[in-house]
Amino acid sequence: MGSKPAGVPCTNLDVAGCRKYGTRPTACRNFLCAWLADRSWPDAWRPDRSGLLCLREELASGLVGAAVYEIRPGALDSPESQAILQALYVTTTIVVVIDTNRQCQSFAHLADAPAAGPGRLAA
Repeated sequence: MGSKPAGVPCTNLDVAGCRKYGTRPTACRNFLCAWLADRSWPDAWRPDRSGLLCLREELASGLVGAAVYEIRPGALDSPESQAILQALYVTTTIVVVIDTNRQCQSFAHLADAPAAGPGRLAA
């Protein structure tokens, strides 16, 4: 399987997840979302259950960013999403939230929004 453009869903993706999970390409096998990378995250936060795909990456020394993609409409309004966002507030410096319409719902830098709390991120 060759590379695909960013932001374009994989052709093997269906409502239940990956149709080729058992034989997925190496790039897919090596990919770790925040749920896979952080063993402390509960099963309810798994992307197919929470409706949110969370990615964390070190952007520069000491600067960790997170992108949260709403993969199921309305998932950002759930109690699980608020708990996930709160966990990301604590472990990252920058969080960007993208809804199912590809709109940037929220952006926060913790130094600017420490009181944002468990609600939506501060703009």
